[in-house]
Amino acid sequence: MRAVLVTINIYIAYLVLVNVALESGLAKKIANRSPDKFLFEYTSAYSLWPGSMHAKNFVFRGHDSVVEWRFAFDEASVHFALTELPSKRAHLTHGWAKGVDIRVRRKLDPIEAGAPSAAWLPPIDGFADPPIKGASVPDPPDSAYPYVTMDMENIVGEDVRQVWIDTIRAQDVGSLRGGFYFKPMRRVLVKPTQVTLRSATVTEGGVEIVRDLQGDATLAVDGLDPRTIELAALLESIHAKTNIDGLLPSLAFLSSHMAPTAFSGGHGPFHIEVALENGNLQAASRINAHVDDWHVTAGKTSANGSSHVVLNVDEAQILHVDAETTNARFDSIHAKYVGAIVKTTNTLARSADEAAVSIEIPDAHADLSKLADDFERGHADLSVHVDYQKSIANVRSRITATDALVRVQEKPFAFDAIVNLNLVGYRTSSGTGDLSGTSFELHEPKTDWWGRGTIGPGKLERNGADVTLTAKARNADPVWTIIGVPGWVRGLLGGSDLTIVGHAKAGPSGVALSDLHAVGNGFEVLAAYDSGSKSGRAWLERGPITAGVLVTKGAVSVTPLASRAWYRDQVGTSLAPTARKNGAPR
Repeated sequence: MRAVLVTINIYIAYLVLVNVALESGLAKKIANRSPDKFLFEYTSAYSLWPGSMHAKNFVFRGHDSVVEWRFAFDEASVHFALTELPSKRAHLTHGWAKGVDIRVRRKLDPIEAGAPSAAWLPPIDGFADPPIKGASVPDPPDSAYPYVTMDMENIVGEDVRQVWIDTIRAQDVGSLRGGFYFKPMRRVLVKPTQVTLRSATVTEGGVEIVRDLQGDATLAVDGLDPRTIELAALLESIHAKTNIDGLLPSLAFLSSHMAPTAFSGGHGPFHIEVALENGNLQAASRINAHVDDWHVTAGKTSANGSSHVVLNVDEAQILHVDAETTNARFDSIHAKYVGAIVKTTNTLARSADEAAVSIEIPDAHADLSKLADDFERGHADLSVHVDYQKSIANVRSRITATDALVRVQEKPFAFDAIVNLNLVGYRTSSGTGDLSGTSFELHEPKTDWWGRGTIGPGKLERNGADVTLTAKARNADPVWTIIGVPGWVRGLLGGSDLTIVGHAKAGPSGVALSDLHAVGNGFEVLAAYDSGSKSGRAWLERGPITAGVLVTKGAVSVTPLASRAWYRDQVGTSLAPTARKNGAPR
């Protein structure tokens, strides 16, 4: 009986002493001996049992050399290990809180203080804005460690109003259940925590990133040293699983991270159902998003459209991205593309060297007058298919031009055209690829004139192309006009059908033609010409009549009755055998 009375008396004494200390503020004075480092606040509190406390308007604020934090609760009940308090360890074994506000921000280097993002950090009463790192000091040894270690488990948070970590702010979060461990300047980890989202909004710098988040997520973060956290290490430490629906209000938040490129529009619903282990997406992870009416501007170039993107991870943990963009528009001072549909199948393996991308543009349209200065009018329809893997791309494209009008040698040339581009083995590192198999066809509707040709062999180079061309044309007159043959020479050659074999090299300085061999009804031409220097040479034969033509910086001179030997002497080598080898008739 006496033991019971003693126990009761001790319990009553505890109730009186502890609750008087809590209500009188004595407990706060004892706890806040270094308020510049750690501060505990509450408006009222009581304890019914040793190692437990219930408080209203509770605030815990603190900092170390790297971060500052503030945890606030409208109401909270906690159970903690009394025996660990003397060792500066706040071990909460159970806890419940309502009206949760969490703010954590890193301290900035002085050079970062003037950046716009410094104003996006969460304000913390009692600490200066923006938070600046002090002079570097050695970490205290464990024997003189001054900070309180927070170890929380079995924590339930209801009405989580805000979680603001650095520049990212989540509001109206919902509820959470889990825990975390934080030893300032030593170690931080998130214990398995479940979050139930009710209608959360995530912003950065006052700009919405996503809103109306609903669903469930679990998160755990392996232990990290807060002094040396890097993004790669953080990602590798994350374990997460989500099943979340939400709304993307705009892509505007990307503008601050990708300046001077500006983003606007781009709204739509999304669903995120992913599993992440040590930073690796797990099988069956899936993201489905609609991004409507997006707009991107970079300098004088802009693009807009609507996209549907699906990401999924297969059993081999390879990420596949399927995307379709409709109503796409691309505008710049040089080009304008409208009405494109872009379909992308993107297989991203765990290694960048294994990455594979497939892009399909089945229907795009271009205004040729905006595409090149020489075009006065015209419309082009475009389809493109691109396969890309291990830094090598294969491209197939079909371009159909209608009602095109271009100035050639100051003369108008109206035509329709079909170009089938074939680019194989294009290496992004060197800018080279094989153009063999590329073909084209021109048609002039009014005269029923046509010309067609193929490339092979042919190479795309970093600054141009180096190709061998085989072509035919009905009526050579438009060809003579295009390549600038003088009128008296055109009269000599006539306008019969034409077959051409030749070599062309295009680059920044212009087009150089060599090994050009043309034959028609009763005539033959050997020629070479450089558009950059406006210089070239040609040998012409029609029946018994021959002539040599030299063009030097645009000036033309003629040698009547010139022989093939004259041409060989001018060129320095015989072009005819090369042309014949490529299949042109003598």
